[in-house]
Amino acid sequence: CQTLFPNQASTGVVPATEILIRTPAVARAIRDNEIHLIPSMIETGREQGMHTMDASIAELVLAGTISADAGLARAVDPDQLEKRLLRLGVERDSVVPGRR
Repeated sequence: CQTLFPNQASTGVVPATEILIRTPAVARAIRDNEIHLIPSMIETGREQGMHTMDASIAELVLAGTISADAGLARAVDPDQLEKRLLRLGVERDSVVPGRR
């Protein structure tokens, strides 16, 4: 899935995405109605090409492509995203160090 954000560097928009790949474990979780397991499967499936929406948003914020506030406003788990960004040195209403 995707959501579009205003690009801070220019006019236009940039996508933040979430990718879930059908693996046997994902298929089993869906079949057994254990949907709550899927977010952690996406997190651990990075080498298979999976990533969460919040991980994609974090990358866009770190690159200075979107603002932290815009990302947090549309995050799946804003509290966790804010903690992740703070660990990486990005605060709300701030510009990524080295970026203008």
